[in-house]
Amino acid sequence: MKTNRFNNFITYLAFLLMCCHGGLALSYTATGAIDAVGNNAASTIVGAVDCKDDGRGVPAYFAVSFKDKTKLVSGLYMSLHLFKDDRMVSVTEISGDTSYSTPLYLYAGSGRYYMAITKTKAGTRLFDIAWYCMTADGKETGFSFELLQDH
Repeated sequence: MKTNRFNNFITYLAFLLMCCHGGLALSYTATGAIDAVGNNAASTIVGAVDCKDDGRGVPAYFAVSFKDKTKLVSGLYMSLHLFKDDRMVSVTEISGDTSYSTPLYLYAGSGRYYMAITKTKAGTRLFDIAWYCMTADGKETGFSFELLQDH
């Protein structure tokens, strides 16, 4: 099951150059589901992105945004958390808001950044997530992705 979700993330990485809200115009995207069975309010998805120099420059920061693609559920919120080393930023959105969230930016250089998606009530949620690694002079640079937790 975990392998299938990981394969879904990899498949959607092929959709480059997606137009997004708030400055994530050139990004890498993936689609996923949280709480696929629909009975776990504490369901969490955690992924890691390794930002690295692929010849275009040393990464200076990481940016990420997400959107909930499912219908509004009263009292249900989804949150995206981005962290690296001793730094963390988060954004929370109302369920059913089909626009991308305010982007999160974390200026922590090259290395591994962790992203976690959480929600406040049981129920399956479908989402898109968009991200990129950037150099200090505004060039996209290399990355690799790993799905760490999906339950």
